[in-house]
Order: sequence, then C-alpha cells, then structure tokens
Amino acid sequence: MKALTVYLTAAVVFVGGFAVWANDNFCTEGRAHSSLKRVVADKLKSPSTASFVSGANVEKINDCYYRFAGSVDSQNDFGAIVRSDYSGMVMGNDYSVHMAELAPR
Repeated sequence: MKALTVYLTAAVVFVGGFAVWANDNFCTEGRAHSSLKRVVADKLKSPSTASFVSGANVEKINDCYYRFAGSVDSQNDFGAIVRSDYSGMVMGNDYSVHMAELAPR
C-alpha cells in the first residue's frame, strides 16, 4: 500500500509539472500586457503611483506578438495626477517589450 501511494504521488507531481511547463510555452495577452506595463511604469516620474486605465486597445498580430495602446494615471514632480498615453509591442515567449512609448496628454 505504501508503494502505491508513492507511485501515485510521483504521477501527480509529474503530470502537474508537465501542465505548468506546457502553459509556459504559450503566449497570453495578459502576460504580454503586464510586461509592457512594467516598462511603461518605469518611464514615469513616479512609477509606484501608476494606475493603468482599463480598456486598453489590443491588437494580436500573431500567437506571440501583441500591440497595445492605452492610458495611465500617475503623479508628476509636483504630486499632481496626470494622464499619459502609452503604446508598445510585446513579442515572443519571453514577452520582450519593443517600442514602448509614453506621451503626456
């Protein structure tokens, strides 16, 4: 009975590990957008105050290539909240960000 428990536990760990590995090979819109948001926030005067406005425009070019455009609110040098527009492209399984741009309104 103890041997059966060990085999079942090993099977579950293997299957669970495979499921995680398989999911990491697929690009998702959410992960791609999160990667772009981190890069955009780093370009702000106060990255910790970044609040991304919901409803960003998303264009899926292919399986691992997304283009985003949206708005973000953050504090400026004087502490006032300002809105800026951002855009950028995210490509590949590593979610590398290309052409991240930020423009104040």
